[in-house]
Amino acid sequence: MPEIDYFLNLLNLEHLPPLPEDPVKRADVESVLQNGYVALDNLLTEEDVQSLREEVDRMTGENPRKGRHMFEGIRSRKFDKCCVFDRVLALNEYFLMKGYTISATSTIQINPGEKPQLFHHDDGYTYLPRPRPPMGVAIMIAIDDFTAENGATLMVPGSHLWDSKRRPTMEEAVPMVGKAGTVFYFLGTTWHCGGANMTDKPRRAATIQYCQPYIRAVENQFLAVDPRRLSEIPEDIVKMMGYGLQKPFIGYASSSSRLHLQLQQTLIQWLAPLGEGTREIAFDLRTDFTTELRIHRLKFVLSVPSSKMNPHISVPRQHSTASFGGSSGAGSAGRGNSSIKMPRFFKRLFKFPQMDFEMAIWEMTSLLIAPKKVFKSMYYHKQTKNTWHRPDPSFTYLLSFFLLLTALAWGLAYSPSFGSIFRLSILFVFVHFIGTSLFISTIAYFVVGRIFGPNGAAANLTGLSRGSRMPRRGAAQGLFAQPGEKEQIEFGYCFDVSNRAFFPLYLHLYVIQFLLLPLLTRNPPNFLTTFLGNTLYLSALLYYTYITFLGYNALPFLHNTELLLLPILVLSILWLVSLIAGWNVITQGRGVEGLFWGV
Repeated sequence: MPEIDYFLNLLNLEHLPPLPEDPVKRADVESVLQNGYVALDNLLTEEDVQSLREEVDRMTGENPRKGRHMFEGIRSRKFDKCCVFDRVLALNEYFLMKGYTISATSTIQINPGEKPQLFHHDDGYTYLPRPRPPMGVAIMIAIDDFTAENGATLMVPGSHLWDSKRRPTMEEAVPMVGKAGTVFYFLGTTWHCGGANMTDKPRRAATIQYCQPYIRAVENQFLAVDPRRLSEIPEDIVKMMGYGLQKPFIGYASSSSRLHLQLQQTLIQWLAPLGEGTREIAFDLRTDFTTELRIHRLKFVLSVPSSKMNPHISVPRQHSTASFGGSSGAGSAGRGNSSIKMPRFFKRLFKFPQMDFEMAIWEMTSLLIAPKKVFKSMYYHKQTKNTWHRPDPSFTYLLSFFLLLTALAWGLAYSPSFGSIFRLSILFVFVHFIGTSLFISTIAYFVVGRIFGPNGAAANLTGLSRGSRMPRRGAAQGLFAQPGEKEQIEFGYCFDVSNRAFFPLYLHLYVIQFLLLPLLTRNPPNFLTTFLGNTLYLSALLYYTYITFLGYNALPFLHNTELLLLPILVLSILWLVSLIAGWNVITQGRGVEGLFWGV
């Protein structure tokens, strides 16, 4: 066809193979060459679509965020067949070089009332001038019906041929309307966007992107998926994840494929905790021989070297119990364990170059402005490191340093002697801060999981959770979780929460109280001084309670954590009673003397 030759010349795709002989696949290719996209009908049955809906709901949880949701292969096997649709692979073989890889996998939910997405083309991140061949392709899987009203993807026909300067307008776009189960295939150079959802129901979809073998994938699939789970994944998908070797020898490591190198390193790391010696292991392994991926039953005899001889061999974080004395993976969800192990937190106490003080300063600032961000970052830390606890003592060191400065100020003002200042410094840092945090975190470690865990007493209070609970994410399985692995309270995370909760209390009682003390301790006390002093202590304790609540509310396996806010009601009542009775917590309650206890 003359028009096809015209498009080929314009795209500079003379290297492309002949058009497929199958009439259906040939029509698919011709549509993509001309428009930049094609709709593929009847690739999924109604049962398949329903299964994908349930899987998306499981992964995104209740009240999912707007926009994209990552669902690396570690999180689901239901989408495997979507990666290898026959008609999609035929298109990939035409538009991509042999050895193409999966670049990214995401779910997309457009909620009611959302506005149109900005126009973009998926391989724009390569910054290569246009017009040019596509650096990648993508499929959009309609999990719900796609209509012009509910935010169907808008494609701009012919935009894959444009140069780098031209930009699309909404009038040029065409909505991709189709029943649930329709798959829309489009080139990485095709301009498109998500439409506006003007209905009262969300519109769900999943997208899988593929890229040329010489282009770096958006998501490193061979890092995102635990290599121990490769036997669960179809062989052709493993190859698309970047484990194979392709011409011109792209993706090798130490003259071997990534799979061989990963195998050697991972086995040594797994066996290192067992001590030196040899181990024989038999397991299924996918190997790459002469570009074909085959599965073999192999036996390996590895000689595990001493970690003293090779300091680079250590137990990887994703396979170890990273809790600050938390329970092992065999423990029940949300429950603590009496066996407290030596945490990495202590091992890093004197490794100052590894400490992230910039992150600690950001956390302190966010605790005052937007405390939810602190624990949201810990949620993502769990997904990438497979531990809720952040074994970085920089926050503890920084707050201890502030307490030392505060102790110096208090000592110089009210007890100006070296001995008193020294004892006050020890009291502030090791008793008030670290001692209190350890005490409260120990109680939380043994109690919170038993009360708020899946089998705890609070989990049965269904009436409370329906209307009042905050939006929750799905289970944070992370990149390295094992199938069926249950979540658990980590002692280190409890310590992290107590530390963060102490910072606002420190500002209230150690800094602001110091500055206002001449006013707050005026004799005789009056209503103003009583109100200011009592309110200062109330604010400090309320903030401590609220930060503690946010910390445990961030754990998706705990239920009805709003009950942790009950002390706010009790404290507010006591504050009101103290004002009515004229009882001053600083002078009559000896609040300041409590800070100097023992000094």
